[in-house]
Amino acid sequence: MSSFAMLPKPLHPPHDPTSVDLNAHSGWRAQLVDPLQALVFGDETVTLAPDATVRRLDETSGSLGGIVPSRNMVVASDGGIYLLDVQNGIVKRFDACDCAFLDIPCTGGIGNSARQVRDAHAIAISRGNLLICDTGNKRISVFTLQEFALRAHWRAPLPTSRLLPADSPIVAEWQPVAIATDAKGRVFVADSANGCVHRFSPNGRWLGVFGGVGDVAALAVDCSGRLYVQLRAHSDVHIYDALGQLLQVAGNVTDIASNFASMHVEIDADGNVLVDDRCRFGVNGETLSVGIRSQISYVPSARYVSAALDSAFHRCQWHRVVLTGCVPSGASVSVATYSAEIEFDADVIAALPLEAWSQSATARAMAGEWDCLIRAPRGRFLWLQLNFASGGLATPCLENIRVEFPRVSLRRYLPAVFGEDPSASEFTDRFLAIIDTTFRSVELQIDLQARLFDPRTAPAQALDGSGIDFLSWLGSWVGLSLDRHLPEGQRRRLLQAAPALYQTRGTRTGLWRLLLAYLGLPSPTVECDSAILQPQRQCRNVPTTCASACPPVRAYDPPPLLLEHFQLRRWLFVGAARLGDDARLWGRRVVNRSALNANAQADRTQLVTTPDPYHDPFRVYASRFTVFVPACIGQDSRQRKGFEQLLRTESPAHARYDIEYVQPRFRIGVQSMIGLDAVVGRYPAGVTVQRTTLGRDSVLGERKDGIGSDGRVRPSLRIGSRSQVGTTTRLD
Repeated sequence: MSSFAMLPKPLHPPHDPTSVDLNAHSGWRAQLVDPLQALVFGDETVTLAPDATVRRLDETSGSLGGIVPSRNMVVASDGGIYLLDVQNGIVKRFDACDCAFLDIPCTGGIGNSARQVRDAHAIAISRGNLLICDTGNKRISVFTLQEFALRAHWRAPLPTSRLLPADSPIVAEWQPVAIATDAKGRVFVADSANGCVHRFSPNGRWLGVFGGVGDVAALAVDCSGRLYVQLRAHSDVHIYDALGQLLQVAGNVTDIASNFASMHVEIDADGNVLVDDRCRFGVNGETLSVGIRSQISYVPSARYVSAALDSAFHRCQWHRVVLTGCVPSGASVSVATYSAEIEFDADVIAALPLEAWSQSATARAMAGEWDCLIRAPRGRFLWLQLNFASGGLATPCLENIRVEFPRVSLRRYLPAVFGEDPSASEFTDRFLAIIDTTFRSVELQIDLQARLFDPRTAPAQALDGSGIDFLSWLGSWVGLSLDRHLPEGQRRRLLQAAPALYQTRGTRTGLWRLLLAYLGLPSPTVECDSAILQPQRQCRNVPTTCASACPPVRAYDPPPLLLEHFQLRRWLFVGAARLGDDARLWGRRVVNRSALNANAQADRTQLVTTPDPYHDPFRVYASRFTVFVPACIGQDSRQRKGFEQLLRTESPAHARYDIEYVQPRFRIGVQSMIGLDAVVGRYPAGVTVQRTTLGRDSVLGERKDGIGSDGRVRPSLRIGSRSQVGTTTRLD
């Protein structure tokens, strides 16, 4: 063997460019941001940071410079957005599908005076309740977030009340104007008539008051439970603890912005709301012109420099930079690169002059993908510089940065004379990159065509104008007809399970397993005792013809879902049966025939003459079955149509079927077969007006868990619910 053969093989570039992605999931790999904290690296995007110096704490919206919702808006823990229409006294909820604030009924306007909200100013949420600061009626109206039912009205003690201490700051009847809640559920209400702040417990019990606050305009609570009080005609904010002790006074937004959690909505100085970067509303929830952005100001410019990107190739010619995101009108992102054969320290890169960077191109008013070629000379390492610029009212928003390398040019197919001159060859490579980008897009579809044949990744969207999607067409390969009324997840599960069930199609087992896939239920599994298993031995289902290697300890058996009607025949067997009420000879009652002088009743029995009672068990119970599915499928019209279509195509042609939608009940004589048409659930806690039918599944009694109107737990003894004598119950 020659010494040359013992040398390592030289590293050759690939035939196709590879890439390095910079995003929130793989890391932005920012080595330098100038000025510091001028960019916001969010969960999905990178944007310019808001310029907090132009926002004021004393804005009329009460949002403390846009870091908290306005006084008439609140964001729930589940992301729901509620807004109080101050002009009409109606609470509205944001609907993402309609991109609008919809009115919540029974919370204002004309109607029951007990539920009417008049001259309201602020709202808040505490422990599943919506609290409305009803200034006109001098109360706090409490509604449930589930059904928006009026729960209670909170009021502060009167000046003559014995609950007030001798030095109480309350001298007049209170006037609530602002409200805020903390993580413990405590409620703080600003009283403009007495210049104080009241404290309430989550269930409405008055806890106390601290005075000397002044004329309050808005309240807010940060992540640490501190109370922020915005005063009228004051440009600063007073910060208190939960007991009313003054901690400090903040003068600008930057001093307190880090104390609050980030919001997925934006509030401008006028109180207008921007949701999801596309829906903008006025102070009272009215929809404003589409395309108008929030008036939040951003820093004018910022510079992003990435860490060293290693290609692992000697003298690598980096190809291009692809930006994914949006750059609105008036903003821009400029791309510059620097390459070298060795990796420099961050201080060296930061000290590079502007002339050392190779300027590529500038992205303006783009949406989606934008790319440019890298002009830097050959080098193993590359540093990427992005210069963000903004007019102040808009910011670039980048979701992903992809750097491709090396440059595999189509010049390799041309005569060598086109690459003889280095300057001319570089121009040829850049010119052919325009054509190469189109070719790469076609090759990419060929490289990714395997995803079209996988049920988990096949496109489920219908083609333009055809009404046919690729997922349904893929199902036709295995004889499965997928109804587009079915949700996408169910269609993918059915197609994934169909090939394995093809050999049992048309049988009870095949239909049962297909229904399990449709409902998302796992297949039957068998578990074995780990003590019986030997090391390095697996426990698996073996054919029934083989002896079990590991005796099953417990098994998961999915619900039967199917009931074949021939199992309803009740026969008498010699030596094993006994005559009685449960024994039936032949079919006298199978179809409820009328028999003279026996059971004939008007409107109860029927006159059936063919074929005869002795063949009724065979004729009625043969080739018929019932399918039991959850009632939620029958309540959704799309799921119901898709399920019926599935049964029509997958049921045996000679069989007839019935569909039974199972309610979460167990009613003797109506539905009482565990695992088929009955579900054992919790004991009903009471009735709900307009939703519960009396006499069927309703229970009239005390409130849930025995909690009275005063918030105290009533003594009760319920077997299976609360039956610990001496702890939660009392025997009288």
